[in-house]
Amino acid sequence: MALDGVFPVSDIPNFSALSVYDINKDNSIGNAYLLALSTAFYKYAEIKAEGQNTSADAQLSLALNLVANDFADDGLIEQNGFIEDLTTALRSLNPKSITENLSQRSLVDYSEAFTIPDITRFLGLCAGEAECMWSSYAPMPLPSRGHVSAVYQNKIYLFGGETPEDVDEDDPTGSVAGAYSRVYQYDPETNQWLEMEPMPVGLYNLTAHTIGEKIYVFGGYGDGGFINSVMAYDPQNNSWEQKTPMPSYRYTFISEAVGEKVYVIGGEGTVDNGPWESGKEWEFKSHVEIYDVATDSWSASSDAPSVLASAASCTIGNDIYVFGGKADNGSELNTYVFNTLDETWTARSPALKARGSHQCVEVGGAFYLLGGRDSSGTLDDIELYRTETDSWQESGFMPTARHWFSVSAVDESLFIFGGASSYFSELLNSTEVMDTSLA
Repeated sequence: MALDGVFPVSDIPNFSALSVYDINKDNSIGNAYLLALSTAFYKYAEIKAEGQNTSADAQLSLALNLVANDFADDGLIEQNGFIEDLTTALRSLNPKSITENLSQRSLVDYSEAFTIPDITRFLGLCAGEAECMWSSYAPMPLPSRGHVSAVYQNKIYLFGGETPEDVDEDDPTGSVAGAYSRVYQYDPETNQWLEMEPMPVGLYNLTAHTIGEKIYVFGGYGDGGFINSVMAYDPQNNSWEQKTPMPSYRYTFISEAVGEKVYVIGGEGTVDNGPWESGKEWEFKSHVEIYDVATDSWSASSDAPSVLASAASCTIGNDIYVFGGKADNGSELNTYVFNTLDETWTARSPALKARGSHQCVEVGGAFYLLGGRDSSGTLDDIELYRTETDSWQESGFMPTARHWFSVSAVDESLFIFGGASSYFSELLNSTEVMDTSLA
């Protein structure tokens, strides 16, 4: 096909019967193709109209006429630079916004909300030949939210999470069943998954850090409530060892490793920091506890400036940066820095958007904040924070909106695993990879 360089797709039957709505689900890929093609052409026209004292509609008509003439001649598109410009337009589109706008439009035109075909296969990821920053890799063995990932020798290990109890291979989504203990190893080089020795206890909303030759896994939520366990996983021997548990029971906390110490910050737990019991009140937390790997012991540190949970964090040198999260009044914009040398807190420039259940990852001295949730729902946008200038900028969007997911960096690539596209359902098993060198 003439547009294979932009939209590679197998033959689509009954092209004249396609719709931008997914009414005929027997040809969902074709419907998605038509919608992606339509939006890409119009975005191309909008870009061409900018600064040319003309309208997008006029540019669209011109482009379609030129393409039709090319097709009539030899079935090829020979306009100089057209494929490259159309690809640029395609990569700038936001699948989530298009889906939401079209769904709202269906209510106006037809008085009911139609299903919108999944256009992420064309709009967000590198479906075409042109170079772009996003790719789709082998999906997780099971959909999950609230899991955690850590890197050891360029392999990524996924721990715990929540997953449906029964998974249909043709439709790997469903309602949440509870914490699970599965561990998977993902090899970016071979794009393959292996199941490893499970954790001694099922957990979600846990954290993990690679220190030396082991990966240390902290707390979270399991069957029966808040869990304060600390476990060390040995990737070389595929084995587990129990360590001294956390002094307090909590989940949705953040933690960061600096040297051989892990700093556990905030979260949610019972009012007395003990195990959960039926009827016992819980609250957001601000306290900080430090785990010393060398001595397998805990100590207390300076409380955070405010209570916070489901925040995101990144570390450079001796400084831990904490971004957003939930508190009593909803999602926060705050940025705090905790200096681990003198154990003091300072405030920095707030993020562009208040969010919780998001992720932060450091690449090349810059922090990427991805996804999460706010009062409007699940997010797909990305913000970039530079510590040296204490400044923020928008940095595009993920192909799939998600929260309670995990992300790990290997070299300059960000591997984004699973999560949820809504609060209680639509669990994801997708693996999306962002090449930050092309951002």
